[in-house]
Amino acid sequence: MAATITISHGIDFFGELAHSTARLHTLATALTKVMPSRQAHREDLEQVVQLLRHDFTEPMEIEPEQAAAVAEALRRAAGDRFLKPTPTKEAELLAECAERAADASETWTWRQN
Repeated sequence: MAATITISHGIDFFGELAHSTARLHTLATALTKVMPSRQAHREDLEQVVQLLRHDFTEPMEIEPEQAAAVAEALRRAAGDRFLKPTPTKEAELLAECAERAADASETWTWRQN
């Protein structure tokens, strides 16, 4: 059964974004299919995939610098011509949240409801 994860710095009235773990895992799978061959970018995206596959039994806090790196990796992946439209939109949405946290120098939080 998929749990709902609340992600800070989102686009709703409360500044949050709700995603199911199933959607996060689907995005992680899509990203693994388009991972770049260049080692530096591949490692960045592998860290994002690990984040998306986290079990979220405990809240996760991501420092602003790491949020900026996640945003950059997601933007790069979203620009891949082989990523399908739905995962592209998901990646862009999460990148936007990560950028908001980084730009505000705030911790980006993920928690299970």
